[in-house]
Order: sequence, then structure tokens, then C-alpha cells
Amino acid sequence: MRMLYLTSCKFTAKYPGISKRISKYMADRHGAKITGCCKNNLASLAEDDVVVYICNTCAALCMEGSRAGKVISVWEIIAADQDFAYQSDPGSRITVRDCWRTYDNRGLQDAVRILMQKMKLQVVETGDNYGDTRHCGVSLYRALPERYDVLAPKRFVLGAEGLFVPRPEKEQEMLMRAHCDRIGTAKVLCYCVA
Repeated sequence: MRMLYLTSCKFTAKYPGISKRISKYMADRHGAKITGCCKNNLASLAEDDVVVYICNTCAALCMEGSRAGKVISVWEIIAADQDFAYQSDPGSRITVRDCWRTYDNRGLQDAVRILMQKMKLQVVETGDNYGDTRHCGVSLYRALPERYDVLAPKRFVLGAEGLFVPRPEKEQEMLMRAHCDRIGTAKVLCYCVA
């Protein structure tokens, strides 16, 4: 059995320093082989592989388009690590936003909340979290990216009815502002790369 950590091409490009720290943690603490983009690794994954991801799109592609035996989020790995050192911000109120790409992944959703509790954060929920979430930044206001419908049709076709409706940039901004106006805290925790 081998453990592979998919660093996510988009996450690494956007947050290179944090990506390096997480990669180091996964390699040093868990012996994970650090790999890049999920699309480059799908065909080589085997039934006894454990794939750890940070990107929810990588998760969908690996779950549907590979033979990987187990696909688990880095947040679940960290939440289960009894020796992980947390920074805390006691009492700080933070709204958590579940990503649409995780609507059926309760293990990931619970792990995010466990991490928030371990950081002594006051978790504020919205009414449309967990299985009811239909939020994914502006990505759902754009066309479905190429190949997603082929690589993960359960997630991006069958599970995305009425989503991925292209909208003009000004309308995307208006919809995001309306979404943010419903959030009652100054800080928001999102765990979706998009």
C-alpha cells in the first residue's frame, strides 16, 4: 500500500508556501509520496493506494476516474493526528461554508469542523451547508470545465443539475455580493480551492 498526496495544481499555484508546508507534513509525518495534478496520476492509481487530496475536484476525479482504494482529504488526516500542533484563536466567530463539491462527503465536512473546534473557534453555520450546499465561489457561474463531465460524470453531470450556468462577470460579482451579504461574521472559512 502506498499513500499519495495530491498537491493540487490550482492550490499550489495560488498558495505555494502553504502547499510546500502541507506537502512536507504529509511526507514527513505520514510517509506520503508527493504528486502533482490528479489528472496526471489517475491512470497509475492502484486498488491498494490511499490518495490524500486538498482539492475537491481532485477528489471527484480520483473517486470516479481511478482505481484508488481510498480517497481521503488532508483535513481528515490532520483531524485524526493526535500530535498535530494547532494555533488557536479562542472565541473568534467564523462562518464555515461547505463547498458544493463536498455535498455528499460528511467525513470531510465533519473534519473541517473538528479542526475549527481544536483551534477554539466559534463555528457559525449557515442554513445551506452539508447536503444542502450549492455554493462554490464563482465556479458555478461559469461553464463546466472541459473533461470534468467525462472524468467524473456522477459529480459534474448527474450531481450538478442546474449548476454551471455561465453568467456575465458583472452578474457573477452581484451574485457573490448577495451571497456574502447573508454571512453575519467578519471571517469565513472555506475549504474549496475554487
